[in-house]
Amino acid sequence: MWRFTGPFGAAPRLLNRTTGQTLTVHATVRVGDVLEIDTRPGRKRVELLPGGTGPGVNTWPAVGSAAMWPLVGGPDLIEVSAAVASPSSSIELIYTPRYLGH
Repeated sequence: MWRFTGPFGAAPRLLNRTTGQTLTVHATVRVGDVLEIDTRPGRKRVELLPGGTGPGVNTWPAVGSAAMWPLVGGPDLIEVSAAVASPSSSIELIYTPRYLGH
């Protein structure tokens, strides 16, 4: 899950430089807002939490591309772009490592 804490302005975008896939959310993320993008299989959602608290607003219709891509095995190079950012802006990637042991 990706968590953007604003400000990010309009249309924050994730680009996976490893695969070339992009994900753009055409929504405005203001100071203190939180945008959550959950790409986990079976739980895919995009939600804006005004002021950082719930209840969240379903922002799925604002997704520019329905490609909710997973990270690939090994290193992924991710680029984030946004119209606005400040020292209080932050991005978190929250994930559970999976072990495919033998």
